Amino acid sequence: MQQRVQINPGQTIYKYVLHQSIGGGDFGVVWLAHDRTISRNVAVKVLAQGVAIDERLQEARIGNHLDHANLVKMHYADVVQHNGTDLVIIAMDYHANGSILSGVNAGNFMPIPDVIRFMADVLRGLEYLHELNLYHNDIKPKNILIGDANQGVLTDYGITCHSPSGQPVQPRSAYKLHIAPEVLNSNQINVQTDIYQVGLTAFRLLNGIGHIRDKFNALGQGDYYQLVKDGKVVQANDYQPFVPRNIKTVINKAVHVDPASRYQSAVEMRRALERLSYPGYWTTDSCGAFIGHNERYEYRFEERALTAKLFEFTAYKKLKDSGRETKISVHSDKNLTRKQADELKRKFMQWVVTG
Repeated sequence: MQQRVQINPGQTIYKYVLHQSIGGGDFGVVWLAHDRTISRNVAVKVLAQGVAIDERLQEARIGNHLDHANLVKMHYADVVQHNGTDLVIIAMDYHANGSILSGVNAGNFMPIPDVIRFMADVLRGLEYLHELNLYHNDIKPKNILIGDANQGVLTDYGITCHSPSGQPVQPRSAYKLHIAPEVLNSNQINVQTDIYQVGLTAFRLLNGIGHIRDKFNALGQGDYYQLVKDGKVVQANDYQPFVPRNIKTVINKAVHVDPASRYQSAVEMRRALERLSYPGYWTTDSCGAFIGHNERYEYRFEERALTAKLFEFTAYKKLKDSGRETKISVHSDKNLTRKQADELKRKFMQWVVTG
């Protein structure tokens, strides 16, 4: 059983003064710390107890050999004494911008251009890992940090696996929300397992970070895992109305139930994403209301019930230079059924994105 030692801000472990907890999971807690020897802030991971020391140090052995702009490098690891307890600590690069979750808006999603850019960065990191026959196996939003150049940086190698031959291997553990069908069916992971997790991460960033977790909580683990096995975690009606068809195609291919039908390499998926380019995007204001943008205009819409069964949809655009707002008649109508109003909204929102 994994256990954690009580550690408080201000305490010193070895040469590191711990300032504040900045993350963590089942396998340990990450702290912002100050290295007194070199007078530099670092991130220090204090690993949970109850796991063999050699296994806990495996993450550091992997991370110390990585040298890539889209992967966190680990600089130091050791077993140290703290209040009579042996602790495994790992020191790594500290990224002050935090995870990409800081870029999620009040609607709990991220604009399309940011998702494409960050996922392309993650896939670059995976290209490097896969060349070393390493499977990350824990790709999720909170494990993607924002680097100094605003690039996506993949972190946390706690359940990363090495395959000497590049063949599928048995994972040591799995993140329940992003568990791939092949893990449930045969307890094996490979390159396509990482591709699946990138696809699910992209889906969550575009359509709501909490969407998959809500589905897991509503169904329970058993029924959710059956959904994974059936390839139905991501379904057509799960997408936001503004998401274009070709992005859906990329994500749906990445999360295909059959690994052989997914992208066969990180570079293949990255190139598919990099072919996507749009003049507009949607985000939200601080209250969660949709706001569209392109170079010249800001967009919004209003929906109003006229009767119990009839609705009005009105679209607007505002010049960014002058602030002058006008109604967009071609994307506005009234006396619509709920289905018609939803379809008009979908077409308007996608028009803003695709131009």
